[in-house]
Amino acid sequence: MKISIITVTCNAETTIENSIKSVVNQTYPDIEYIIIDGASTDKTFDIIQKYNDKLAYFISEPDNGIFNAMNKGIKVSTGDVLYFLNANDYLFDEKIIENAISFLKKTKAKIIFGDMSFIEENGQEKERRIYSDVDKLFFINECICHQGIFYKREIFDKCGLYDENYKLTADYNLNVKAIIEKKMEIKYFPKTIAKFTLGGQSNSTNEELKKLAAMEKQKIISLYYKSYQMRLNLILNKTFRSIARNPKLRKIAGKILGFSL
Repeated sequence: MKISIITVTCNAETTIENSIKSVVNQTYPDIEYIIIDGASTDKTFDIIQKYNDKLAYFISEPDNGIFNAMNKGIKVSTGDVLYFLNANDYLFDEKIIENAISFLKKTKAKIIFGDMSFIEENGQEKERRIYSDVDKLFFINECICHQGIFYKREIFDKCGLYDENYKLTADYNLNVKAIIEKKMEIKYFPKTIAKFTLGGQSNSTNEELKKLAAMEKQKIISLYYKSYQMRLNLILNKTFRSIARNPKLRKIAGKILGFSL
């Protein structure tokens, strides 16, 4: 089973080499590594060129944002499984791809997801995010980082590419569309997948970006959820905060209220 690992980057000279090393040092043999660079003006291009013999595909040209670049990677990929690793993030250990593919082969799932290690720019872990309990209620409030998800190719065959109309939340839209609307089977893989470097657009402190992300997310939720589901979620979050914030209690409430996947 071939896996396509896609890294999109732009001006990441301080981090891209470690990201690349975390991929090329994997024990799994059937990896198609694709790098899409957004016409970097620093030393990123030169660093990537050092690993040219390890790459299945590399291009450096202007793009229209991260999801446009990720779509370019999808279009040239040939793997049975797709995985996206940003240029300032790193696979957790050298066996994680081998372990993930082995797990995927044992299940009928179209998507498997695992945990994430959130790190500061100095490499120190700030938080370990465990995603073991996810349901429809979970996806109204949260999302799983794309660095923690492995997609079978048929996800993109049935759901299409990332919707570039969403500048910040196209990955969230894909997940909700695949899992909630298309009912594609999803399975928890109990391993830490990657180290996610805090910073960047998706977790920015910029108020304008935060507002845009919130607007996009609300639009997505309204597309895939019934109005009564949104009202129930609002009641849980406002009236029963202890339930909404506790994954186990929220999962129980989700079953009772019909939010199970």
